[in-house]
Amino acid sequence: MSKWRNQPNWDKGERNFAAEASNLIRPLTMSELYSLYTVVVREQQKSQNPTRDAELNAVMQAIDNKSGIDKSRLLRIKGGYRSSMAAEAHPKDGNTDIHRKRV
Repeated sequence: MSKWRNQPNWDKGERNFAAEASNLIRPLTMSELYSLYTVVVREQQKSQNPTRDAELNAVMQAIDNKSGIDKSRLLRIKGGYRSSMAAEAHPKDGNTDIHRKRV
């Protein structure tokens, strides 16, 4: 007897993606959730098969619906920075004035 005999038939689409996603994110901390959300957004931009798309959408919705999550941070991760200047900025860019000693 195979140990996989009692497993659901996943080829026929009997998977519960929402339950799998909620079980996946349950033990994660907030910082891990944000990094997972970043990975999901990046993977959704690539071409995937329908099963993979359903998995990614379920994980994204599970993170969106989790209580205590910062919605504005998720929107920034999802939408990215609006301008190239903001995306490519460095801390030293704000310090353009040279400090000169006054006489």
